[in-house]
Amino acid sequence: MKPKMYAKLTRKTCSRCKRFKLLKEFSKDKKGRLGLSPRCRKCVKETRDKEYFQRHWKEYSKRPEIAKKLTERDIAYNLKRKFGMTLQDYEDIKIAQNNKCAICPNERSKNGKRLAVDHCHESGKIRGLLCNECNTAIGLLREDIQLLKNCIEYLENSKK
Repeated sequence: MKPKMYAKLTRKTCSRCKRFKLLKEFSKDKKGRLGLSPRCRKCVKETRDKEYFQRHWKEYSKRPEIAKKLTERDIAYNLKRKFGMTLQDYEDIKIAQNNKCAICPNERSKNGKRLAVDHCHESGKIRGLLCNECNTAIGLLREDIQLLKNCIEYLENSKK
């Protein structure tokens, strides 16, 4: 009697992302089926990075001076990356606006967030700093001046 021939396995499904991947995308694990980890290397790394961040963020949050430095560093990085400006540029604009939103008298958004950088989406030019509510309103109206004029007219007519 001839022994049955089975096809050699070359792929496996990751238990986390549920994708069918090549065996080389899995780490070796003696306990796992086929001697491989149930999760692909990418999913293992994502989980490890997330757990590392959460574990260390708890340590940082207990020490406010470190947490503040981290957030300032993150803010400075995002300002440079998104708008090409420094934290000092941000502070200069804020001082020029008397530490308030360029539209309303709020110093911060109602949710406690700092003032957002308002910029023209076509030219990239920075217009000023706005609270979250004013920035959202402009965004929802698609930065369209005519729509804003229509809103003003609507509000004025509804008061009559």
